[in-house]
Amino acid sequence: SIQTLGRMEHLRSFGPEDFDYIVVDEFHHASARSYRKLIDYFHARFLLGLTATPERTDGGDLLALCGENLVYRCDLPQGIQNGLLCPFHYFGIPDEVDYRNIPWRGRFDEEVLTQHVATQKRAANALEQYQVHGGQRTLAFCCSQIHADFMTEFFTGQGVRAAAVHSGPRSAPRASTLKRLVDGEVEVVFSVDMFNEGVDLPNVDTVMMLRPTESRIVWLQQFGRGLRVSEGKDYLRVI
Repeated sequence: SIQTLGRMEHLRSFGPEDFDYIVVDEFHHASARSYRKLIDYFHARFLLGLTATPERTDGGDLLALCGENLVYRCDLPQGIQNGLLCPFHYFGIPDEVDYRNIPWRGRFDEEVLTQHVATQKRAANALEQYQVHGGQRTLAFCCSQIHADFMTEFFTGQGVRAAAVHSGPRSAPRASTLKRLVDGEVEVVFSVDMFNEGVDLPNVDTVMMLRPTESRIVWLQQFGRGLRVSEGKDYLRVI
């Protein structure tokens, strides 16, 4: 990983000329200091950057790191048309939360946002929409650990096999929970910033956006968790 290789005790075990060809995944992070440290250190003959979200909200110039050389690009519609990605049905559900009342400091205040979205009324609406539009295996994205735990308790209380996965002490085990989701033992996994990238779950057929997302990149990453093609999955359901 970038974090491991970036430690000086690891980085110094390689010479700048040791690699002819370097591939960097999640290249939308490449202008970050941790990535630049490695890109600037190694003098590879060829650097290949891969990303599903090439735009950066901070205006960072990713192509400049690759000598302005764009080798290949395949956007979402083309990927679906070519059978590389799964088609989707997108259900926009009215939300009674007035986000103008939630403090904004570059992002929504997490505590106040949680108070507005972790309510019985909103959870009941989410459950109803899930029952109408949902499939067999669902990833649901929440705004906080409290929100994820609240939604898990609500869905479980209504007979839905659900689990919360996040970085807090109440989280279910990540790896085994994802396996249970794939195996059909869990129907819904409520998560907080855990599965935005780096997770391959082609069996997921439903994505629930239960939080406002300020970043187009984060939205695309969460949306994309369900776009993998899988046998028997006719389309992705996005709620």
